[in-house]
Amino acid sequence: MQNITQQENPTPQSAPALRGYLPVLLLALALVIWFGFQLLQTLKTRDNLVNSINSQEPQIQAANKIKTSLSALASGTKQLSIQGNPNATQIVNALAQRGINIADPNVTQQTGK
Repeated sequence: MQNITQQENPTPQSAPALRGYLPVLLLALALVIWFGFQLLQTLKTRDNLVNSINSQEPQIQAANKIKTSLSALASGTKQLSIQGNPNATQIVNALAQRGINIADPNVTQQTGK
């Protein structure tokens, strides 16, 4: 009779082993999902930054053009001041009082060559 009762309640030996791996498997799955989510968020943020930088490019080019034209204007004013134009001298002196020094145009032409 003991044989019969033991056969009626068979204990599968794979069940305890599976119970031990299930939490580890769920934890690994959760980590993979979390890292995948973080990767996607990082890629979206990178794309947004790249788009932001690309959208600012026309403004940067316009600012560089204005900077170049202002530099040429200041250089021309300094050249006129060196040649003795009193109005240009007043402008250069007023800018110097405000802390804006204009480079000597002859020096910039020599270094530009």
